[in-house]
Amino acid sequence: MRSWQRWRIGAVGLAVLVGATACTDTGSEPASAGPSTVRVMQFNIEYGGTLVDFDSVPSAVRAADADVVALQEAYGNTCKVAKEVGWAYCDRRTQTISRYPLIAPTDPEAPHVLVAVAPGKVFGVINVHLPSAPYGPNRAAAGATETELIAGEKGRLKAIEPALESANGLQGDGVPVVVIGDFNTPSHLDWTGETEGLRDHVFPVQWPVTQSIQDAGLVDAYREVYPDPVGDQGLTWPASRPKVGSYNPGPAGKPADRIDMTFVSADIAVDSSEVVGEEGSSSTDVAVSPWPGDHRAVVTQLNIPLAESAPYVAPAQRLSERGDIVEVNASGTPTPTFLGFGASGGADGTGGVTGVVELDADGSAVIDTSSIATGPVTLTASDADGTEVASGMFWVSEPGADPQLSVGRGKYGVGDPIDVKWSGAPGNKWDWLGVYRRGADPNVAYYKLWAYTGASIEGSMMIDDAFGGGGWPLPAGEYDVLLLEDDSYQELARAPFTVKR
Repeated sequence: MRSWQRWRIGAVGLAVLVGATACTDTGSEPASAGPSTVRVMQFNIEYGGTLVDFDSVPSAVRAADADVVALQEAYGNTCKVAKEVGWAYCDRRTQTISRYPLIAPTDPEAPHVLVAVAPGKVFGVINVHLPSAPYGPNRAAAGATETELIAGEKGRLKAIEPALESANGLQGDGVPVVVIGDFNTPSHLDWTGETEGLRDHVFPVQWPVTQSIQDAGLVDAYREVYPDPVGDQGLTWPASRPKVGSYNPGPAGKPADRIDMTFVSADIAVDSSEVVGEEGSSSTDVAVSPWPGDHRAVVTQLNIPLAESAPYVAPAQRLSERGDIVEVNASGTPTPTFLGFGASGGADGTGGVTGVVELDADGSAVIDTSSIATGPVTLTASDADGTEVASGMFWVSEPGADPQLSVGRGKYGVGDPIDVKWSGAPGNKWDWLGVYRRGADPNVAYYKLWAYTGASIEGSMMIDDAFGGGGWPLPAGEYDVLLLEDDSYQELARAPFTVKR
């Protein structure tokens, strides 16, 4: 749904490519910090992993012995998966979970996250989920020519641009990058003269998305390990998970192909790559039963020359409930010794620090949020002399509190922009606003207008002709604007308004 417009999520600027949320930037380029072995997994869990058996999702992560997992179709379950695996670190805004600390950039719409394998030693992950339609192998099976197939990829080519801009920026700053995800397109390395007829729909095609990624200097990790696409097809779609309702993706699925992939910077060595999937499939290297989704996953072992990051303060999660114990990691030069924290503006409204804890030798600390006011919380790491090294932020909500959504006024004229504000949103990658007729059930009714929130926990937006859906201007009538979770139709909040002639 709506994935055709995902490319509109903003590209990042180089100023935020290295460092944590609200970090202090030294302006120096990172230097190589030596190689480290990391197992990175790509995993489309299909509708939050709940269709078949959610427990199979963390089971698959454990079976793959992964260190970092890029999820697709998380549907708000990113941090739930991390918790079930036993990991503290989850980034809802990129649907990435990790056994290592994750460092978010200042721009919540930036498509990357940094993984701190050791304090201050990082690499970048860019999690991609490109539009699912039109599906090239389907069109090839129906008789489309190479020219027609390439023309059909223009939406995905547009959608991959922010990821490639981010990858180029990170690599330009000396940070090795992994671009990973569900690309919903085949690889030009798999559709060749040698593979023609290997599967009924396959013939030579220079698939432009994977070609553009290769042109950006990134390497297809699976094909580094298995350069022969005839002997090692590595098929990831469709997986024969148990039938749910009327949909059985294995026997009834679209033409099989390798559309879930991992690309890495040229200086990253690829040690191994394995397909994780259902028992009984010839494509599966690591089997899990029951398999939870319609895609197989891929786990790749990498030898990564880590880079030194800019100073950072990184909470394990951007949003916590009051009373939670929050883990925070900090790094910088000079080495930070203390971590100050306080509600934004200070508990007394003056901007003062409300608490200080000492950082461990590895730069970690925990904060008890029981006495912290709800809302944004500022984090400040300082050295033994009290000099600020880096800063960051996270949000605290009341336990069980719902997100809040409001409009500027109750009535608008036809064509008037409608101002919307929200707070306490989970900050998922694909949280979105939808405009519906008053009282409509989003699971049944169709939206009039929609837009993504940019993964923001607090934010505002004008509903106008920039919204998707084709329903602008709204005719006179009664409407609700809904905040919905992570590309699903799970309602988080709604606010009514009226349009008058």
